Amino acid sequence: MWLFPFPKNTITDGYGDNEPPRTSPHRGADFAPGSKSLITAATHGKVTDIYWSNCLGWVCEQESASGKYRVSYCHLNCAKHGIDCRGPKAHPDGSNCMKNLKVGDKVVAGETYVGRVGNTGSCSRGAHLHLVLGTQPRSAVSGYTKDPVKYIDKQIRKQNERLQGQEEEVTESPLTGVDCEPDVITPDKGETLPKRILEAVRTILLWLKG
Repeated sequence: MWLFPFPKNTITDGYGDNEPPRTSPHRGADFAPGSKSLITAATHGKVTDIYWSNCLGWVCEQESASGKYRVSYCHLNCAKHGIDCRGPKAHPDGSNCMKNLKVGDKVVAGETYVGRVGNTGSCSRGAHLHLVLGTQPRSAVSGYTKDPVKYIDKQIRKQNERLQGQEEEVTESPLTGVDCEPDVITPDKGETLPKRILEAVRTILLWLKG
């Protein structure tokens, strides 16, 4: 299952955008639902990495259930220092931005919270979620990415088609004992018996007259 972490009308920048002040194509999709908004997982899977990038700030990376893709949630808010945390400098103890979530935890699409919207990292110009869909570990940094909006849209269409097909499937009701019983017609004794007697009497009377 795949879902958008926030409504599509909160998207501010799409994949491949290279308008100034960008100096290279955008490698993800930006959502701006509001500072510190809770981010839900885009698909089922597990957390594979929580790390700091000088450009992307705090990043939570998860693997999809199939193991084929890595989804990265970037510029995350820090549970200790807020949306503008300075990363490792503010965490000399080696901790990260998360309060409860850790590497290895399972996540469920639309249910598990994988962080909050922040403004961490030098490439962020305001609180937002930079969502990255990649094919390798730390794809958000290495650049092995694909358009997350197009991919998730495609998966949602497939999910809806499967659901619609299941609803339209027509199945016959199983036969019951009542359905299998033969129809039995019982003669109405109140009507048929007198008729038979009268016919027999008429036959006898005709025989006697003859």
